[in-house]
Amino acid sequence: MASVKTKKGFKTFLTKFPIIKDLPLVLNEDARRRFSLSNKPVSNETVEQFCLDDGETYADEYTEYVACFRLPDTADFYGFVLWRGSLLEYSYLLVTFDKRGGMIEKNVIGGTKVVDGRFHTIEATVKSNTEIVVVELESTDGSHAPTQTKNSPTKRLSISKEGKMTLINN
Repeated sequence: MASVKTKKGFKTFLTKFPIIKDLPLVLNEDARRRFSLSNKPVSNETVEQFCLDDGETYADEYTEYVACFRLPDTADFYGFVLWRGSLLEYSYLLVTFDKRGGMIEKNVIGGTKVVDGRFHTIEATVKSNTEIVVVELESTDGSHAPTQTKNSPTKRLSISKEGKMTLINN
């Protein structure tokens, strides 16, 4: 039986993402600051090599990426959270990979952007290696302090043992 090769450079890519130990973990602006202090930026070239779909390119020269963490206890896949910052928008990306370094799936699970002068925020809570709760928040007064209202959608992202993601509306 022939062995299947790991994508070149993937093992080095793995080392950029420390395995998270303390869950649950809320992904918000404060978490981004902590990740930026303890983890190194990921080059646009590395993101292009591992995290972008065919034909997709990183946004522009103002876009930056920071490694956040790797999900713990995943036997059949790797799950990484990567922060992407660009002008007037930042987001947390969850990217799953097979054990050879092939991307399985990628989803935005959190972040902030400005729409019509209002801050729209998606705050994610990583509950476990298979469950993430996502809440949409919005500033109602134009400030940078979005809040949850009774109409704020809450969703649950479920991750299968194969690394596939399913978004479930609550």
